[in-house]
Amino acid sequence: METIPPIYWMVLIAVITVFVCLILYYVAMLFKETSETVSEVRNIVKESKGIIKNVEKIMEESTEIVGAAKRTTLMVENTVGEVKEQVVQPIKKIGGIFSMVASFFEGMKK
Repeated sequence: METIPPIYWMVLIAVITVFVCLILYYVAMLFKETSETVSEVRNIVKESKGIIKNVEKIMEESTEIVGAAKRTTLMVENTVGEVKEQVVQPIKKIGGIFSMVASFFEGMKK
């Protein structure tokens, strides 16, 4: 009984072979999963590029809308300024004349 029987060597080599095969199987499954994940990520990146293009178009349109709103606001401000000059100033002058006439009559009463 000084030597190890061949059946034990075969069992030991079989166990080591099974472990090596199991490790190789897990590595292969890892590569398979990563390749599927990479392909999914590529699809998501392609979709996101399309979304980014749409966002850029929307930003350009919103910039145009804001510009149009600014131009409209400036036109309204100019119109209000013109109305002030055309209507309010003469009304103030007329009010000044009426107050001058009223103060003249008050001065005559005293």
